[in-house]
Amino acid sequence: MRAHEDAYPTMAAALGVDPATEHPLTFEASDEAYLRALFDHVLHPMERDGVDFWWIDWQQGASSRIPGLDPLWALNDRHLREMASTGRRPVIFSRYAGPGSHRTPVGFSGDTVVSWASLAFQPEFTATASNIGYGWWSHDIGGHMFGTKDDELATRWAQLGTFSPVNRLHSTSNPFNSKEPWRFGPAAERAQVAALRLRHRLLPYLYTMAERASAQGHPLVEPLYHEHPWAEEAYRRPNEFAFGEAILVAPVTTPIDPRSIVARTDAWLPDGTWFDLQTGWRYDGGRELSTYRELHQLGAFVRAGAVLPLLGDEIPGNGVDNPTSLEIRCYAGADGELTLYEDDDAPVADERVARTPLTFSWADRTVHLGPVQGDASVVPERRDWRVGLVGATAPQEQSKAVRVLVDGVERADAVVTRVEGCRTTWVDVPDVPVSAAVVVELGPCELAANDVAGAVFDYLQRAQVEFEDKTAAMRTVESITDPGQALVQLATLDLDPGVLGRVAELLTAAR
Repeated sequence: MRAHEDAYPTMAAALGVDPATEHPLTFEASDEAYLRALFDHVLHPMERDGVDFWWIDWQQGASSRIPGLDPLWALNDRHLREMASTGRRPVIFSRYAGPGSHRTPVGFSGDTVVSWASLAFQPEFTATASNIGYGWWSHDIGGHMFGTKDDELATRWAQLGTFSPVNRLHSTSNPFNSKEPWRFGPAAERAQVAALRLRHRLLPYLYTMAERASAQGHPLVEPLYHEHPWAEEAYRRPNEFAFGEAILVAPVTTPIDPRSIVARTDAWLPDGTWFDLQTGWRYDGGRELSTYRELHQLGAFVRAGAVLPLLGDEIPGNGVDNPTSLEIRCYAGADGELTLYEDDDAPVADERVARTPLTFSWADRTVHLGPVQGDASVVPERRDWRVGLVGATAPQEQSKAVRVLVDGVERADAVVTRVEGCRTTWVDVPDVPVSAAVVVELGPCELAANDVAGAVFDYLQRAQVEFEDKTAAMRTVESITDPGQALVQLATLDLDPGVLGRVAELLTAAR
């Protein structure tokens, strides 16, 4: 942070300097005197006017008055302590100052180049920062400088930003290099807006995972070998990472093939059952696979049994108040739980805390929400709950099978809907006191089968390849029920490699 010229007279007065004859930053004074003047007469007044945090940039160095001390390390520590001394929850944003500097700032890697190679470097670079404890690590999303305008590249980088510790779109001062989604073509704009909205809707999950990082030492983004240290596959996929405890991300970092309209990403799914975050498409784990994604599609998977809290509004606003509406997605195939963490954003994070237990029993086909524990005053008195069971068949005799109990009393106004496209049953329960215990009984249901023929047809409809090839591929998928035999037949058709890969992925996702 460089002091503004308008603040120099105030600093000069604090240092006993006549600003008419001598500039305060050239005056010989102690480091402490300069810092005291900067904090007391420049930064703290701005904080009282509404500044939430400081970005400390370009102050690292190889030497200082103390041999071996990087001045940025000392400045990071001092800025954090000064902000804490004012009664605020301290946050600073700064460049990397060496191992150990994760204790003070939210960090960033410096200026990135606008290129596919730079994008491909970021996932591993971000995830491995966790190896030295630097969990809140970021990069200039979209690329900072140089390069050329590339709508697809900017979109893939924005999608990676959705699953980064810090989602910060940034660029050098160039009117042609801004990162606002509306500066790109219609398809890129839609995909980037969807990614940004998803990021905002994930705030309840993100905040809970942030508290987990603080209390348990699990960074938000981790390499796969943190959870699977003995699996060779975890080391073969360095660009794949865990995003909190429920989500696995295999980001797309290569361009789309214009004929097949998909980009290939090689991934590894650990043992268990996994679901595509966007579509609910089910994958069997315990294997490596190639995924193929169109521009609007993410490489993000959710483990079976996950309980994923999101903001309840389809198009949320920009506020970060604790929400009055929550969407709880429960993924079929295993039991799971999560304790939602919320606080009042006060200077001391653990003084006024509310925790809401969220439990999903696949064995019993039930979901338990609340009641809130701790300080209920930090959350709204009442909430609208939306519970989604993802990846399961519709409950038998749906309207009768699903029951909602609030403190043991059945709620007749609960609304049950079914979205077959993502194989999800939704249960809306409005206006519930946060002090109440909510039980959603989902009724008899099973893991839903993927609609392979429907998904293949939808994809082929968009692929930019020969009509006869589309027809032959579709006929094979519809006529041969065994996936292995269908793949053998598809391999004889001389399909475009991307088309064959995408169809193969859909055929063999759930074996």
